Amino acid sequence: MPPAGRSFTDTTSTFPPGSNDPVGYSDAEKAAPAADPYVSGSYSAGGAEAATPTIDVDKRILPPPPDKKLPCVGGSLIKSSDDRAVYYCGKDGRRYVFPNPHVYSSWFSDFTGVKVITPEEMAKVPIGGNVAYKPGVRMVKIQTDPKVYAIARDGNLRWVKSEASAKRLYGADWNKMIDDVPDAFFFNYKIGEAIE
Repeated sequence: MPPAGRSFTDTTSTFPPGSNDPVGYSDAEKAAPAADPYVSGSYSAGGAEAATPTIDVDKRILPPPPDKKLPCVGGSLIKSSDDRAVYYCGKDGRRYVFPNPHVYSSWFSDFTGVKVITPEEMAKVPIGGNVAYKPGVRMVKIQTDPKVYAIARDGNLRWVKSEASAKRLYGADWNKMIDDVPDAFFFNYKIGEAIE
């Protein structure tokens, strides 16, 4: 949610023109804590997942004022009729890239509701950035580093220092809950506090 002192509307950015009305925050998004309680201190996989109900909350995307028209419907999934790539349309009217199918499936269980738009419509939707794994759903490791990380909001990685901690957080099959993140996408994440 917005940082303390910020409204639920972004009035400082320039928004791409379009014909879609901005979409406000859902009740689940409004109920999410403004600051992720799992970025430091204790960590709960289920708690981290519940505290981050949408990509907009994870990336702190604010909708524009109600009078701004956007090129896509905020909170929707879109794809061009001439391409297989699916994007998330943020409430800011920008499209966000899923770097791989694993990241997509951490947020969505299927492709129900993906809106197919024309290549011309897609070209009007600027790219806003990459989507990171949903917090609490999977753990990740970087291909060139054996450390395993739990994920907190805003791409914060928390090194899980022991097998016992991983088992406590993700259960007996914790080692089946790890995905490799290619080094090229490491910039989507930041290293945070370790989990003992």
